Amino acid sequence: MSAICIADFDETLLKADSTKYVIRAEKLYLVGNIFFWICLFFVATRLLPRRWQFFVRRKAKYAVLKELDRRGAQKICDKYSKALLPFLNVELIRELKRDYQAVYIVSSGWQPLIESVLLKAGFAGMPVVATKLTENFRDFQTCWYTNKALAVQKLGLKDFDLFTDSQDDKPLMVLASKTTFVK
Repeated sequence: MSAICIADFDETLLKADSTKYVIRAEKLYLVGNIFFWICLFFVATRLLPRRWQFFVRRKAKYAVLKELDRRGAQKICDKYSKALLPFLNVELIRELKRDYQAVYIVSSGWQPLIESVLLKAGFAGMPVVATKLTENFRDFQTCWYTNKALAVQKLGLKDFDLFTDSQDDKPLMVLASKTTFVK
């Protein structure tokens, strides 16, 4: 067993997808440009290989995060961190914190929301590497697929165990000493 553990957030530590939850609850799919990018995203995920999905994924996520920022990021985080708490796999987090010296969360979810959920659950201070909003689209990157592996490499993490729910983390699995699938 490694001393370091990396865990995905959505569908792994959280028994839901936090971004989809907020999109539905806030009815963001009714916002014109978000509706367009979500539809295109739906088509792209079914027709294109992962490496070709990056642009559409980035545009859809950027549109969603810009709208959440416009509506008040802190207010959104406060509201939905409470709503998402029942979906948090607290037992798994406690087990990981007990068994590993360091537990990192690497996720394509929205970093401020993930940190807010963890804070409300009493897990403040866990390092989170996730998607953050930038001022312009050119600088914006989702923490998804190969970008997760790049983020971990930037942190200098080498010997770690991975907990995930998805084959979308395959580039990260290649770097991990051991991978455990969580459902």
